[in-house]
Amino acid sequence: MDRFTGGSALRTTSRMARDRAKSGRLGFDHDQVLMGRYAIPVLSRLLHLTPGGTFLNSAHRDRVLFWYVHAALWGRFAGSTETILAQDYDSVERSGIDGLIASLERWRGGNLEVRPHDFDGSTRGSRFYPLLYMLTRVHGARDFGSGLELHAEMLGKLASLQVHHIFPKALLYKAGYDRVHVNAVANFCFLTQNANLAIGKRSPEDYFAEAEDKHPGVLASQWIPMDRDLWRVDRYRDFLQARRELLAHAAQSFLAQLRAGAAPAAVAGELRPVAIVADEQDDVRAAQIKAMVEELARLGYAEPALDSEIADPASGRAPAMAEAFWPDGLQPGQGKPVVLELDPEVADLPRLEELGYEVFTSVDALLGYATRRNETAAGDEQEPVAPPPSASSGVHAEFDAAMRSVYDRARSEANYHASYFLSMLAEHGSLATARRLLRSPAVSDGFAALWERGRLDLTVEALVVQPRFGELFTPAETEVARHRLEQFGWSAAVA
Repeated sequence: MDRFTGGSALRTTSRMARDRAKSGRLGFDHDQVLMGRYAIPVLSRLLHLTPGGTFLNSAHRDRVLFWYVHAALWGRFAGSTETILAQDYDSVERSGIDGLIASLERWRGGNLEVRPHDFDGSTRGSRFYPLLYMLTRVHGARDFGSGLELHAEMLGKLASLQVHHIFPKALLYKAGYDRVHVNAVANFCFLTQNANLAIGKRSPEDYFAEAEDKHPGVLASQWIPMDRDLWRVDRYRDFLQARRELLAHAAQSFLAQLRAGAAPAAVAGELRPVAIVADEQDDVRAAQIKAMVEELARLGYAEPALDSEIADPASGRAPAMAEAFWPDGLQPGQGKPVVLELDPEVADLPRLEELGYEVFTSVDALLGYATRRNETAAGDEQEPVAPPPSASSGVHAEFDAAMRSVYDRARSEANYHASYFLSMLAEHGSLATARRLLRSPAVSDGFAALWERGRLDLTVEALVVQPRFGELFTPAETEVARHRLEQFGWSAAVA
């Protein structure tokens, strides 16, 4: 048998390892939380070499899973995968799971401890998002609305969960927090859809007390700090730090129990899968990226991995958490791997470039690049654009002044420097710039940034729907602007 591919027997044990061990014991039951995929062949090889092709007992299973979780958390296979696989296969054959754990400890310099700062990441692409999900599943975290544990057998017909922002996104953006902090892993928990809808955009100051009064202990079950001062939006950063400490303690405790083969009996049973339902309808960034992916597919480009952690092959650390990642290039086999990183201030861009990635920090820039590539391949043939409706020179001049005014106001009132927008104005003029933005399949970076700041009144779309500029645009263009604004909670009536 080829020890690297393993044949049919290895595929069978791989299925056993993935379905029975990880899903049933740790709750890793859907693709978003299936971390450490390159560890699966090692786990499968271990089972293949174990008499009976399965775990010796529950303690043996738990020690194997201890290794699996830590190998995934620390990027064991981020470097030369074949080399690391060969090393781990040798450890398995010589010393079984004890050899694997010892090898991992040596590689980590003896440090396999989960610490609060490990939960500093943001978005569901972080390595520690699956760990949060695991803790929710194995520790009996409870729903804020019903008070029930988040197990399929407990929830019955409610057995689908949503990722819940503890501090609502709109509340945090309004208070001036940036996207990295808004989408911090420590601001996530899991709730039933009913509970998530009932909470809506309420402040934790409001709904925490209500949930705890109805279901005592429910907050602690989700690692919520009980200091009520931390439930205020102005103490949000302190709340994150306190919750990271609680999460790290819970993770370290559970993993230590796995290693000892002494995990609590209350969580030793098999966990039935639950469904995770996306709840991003009001998130303009999610809508922007979805539209971008659809447009790139229309242009013939590959589908990316979303919310993807980029691992450094030398150290295993993550220099970026990409909103979208094309590991084989926009078109497989052509060009460099492509990374879309919308939070460049928290990414190591020089290291990404050193590793050979082509990095974009703007959806506008990436779409523009892809469109130009297609136009070049097609011999610069461009789809004709209908001329704008005729209008008086006075209205043109007024619109030009309004477009430049929104740039100035965005900078002074919302601390947003729309440099790309300014360059478009210089190159194309106000009316052509507006029409280009309306024709784009995705909302612009500027629209998304102003939405995060609660200032959609400063968008081009908000100008287009004003009656005084109606003669400049077709009804279809005006409808595009109106739809975008209404989709994300703004209308001319509130201007």
